[in-house]
Amino acid sequence: MSSGDLVQRFAAVWDESAIATHTQASERLYRVKDRAFAAIRERMAAATPMTEYDIQQLMTGWFREEGLVSDSPPIVAAAGNGGNPHYMPTATEHRPIRPGEMVLLDLWGKLDRPGAVFADITWVGYTGAQPPERYERAFATVAAAGL
Repeated sequence: MSSGDLVQRFAAVWDESAIATHTQASERLYRVKDRAFAAIRERMAAATPMTEYDIQQLMTGWFREEGLVSDSPPIVAAAGNGGNPHYMPTATEHRPIRPGEMVLLDLWGKLDRPGAVFADITWVGYTGAQPPERYERAFATVAAAGL
């Protein structure tokens, strides 16, 4: 056992309060994620143009509504931007979200109180009726591997 293992085992343990703040933050992040995918779905159905930045800004507002804080806005990355490690849309650098694309949402935050613990989730959706078979195969492979 390394010294890092010992420190983690005895010093980096969450108490009940820390676990509770993590759980609450996670539940709130899931609500923000659900709202973001619903907004994308609604805009796709109405053929309303949208960008990664548009959805990111909606999510940032929902963070405030949920009482979450973070060190930066969530990541909304469509198509090839989803493969760009920690791509971050900005007001000047973003792309449209179009039909038939993968959209990655990466969001993290914590309750706005001392001692709160961050939660972090990443989800991927598809803006078409049915993902291509190659996407489904890739997902099944990763899910089977337990990653």
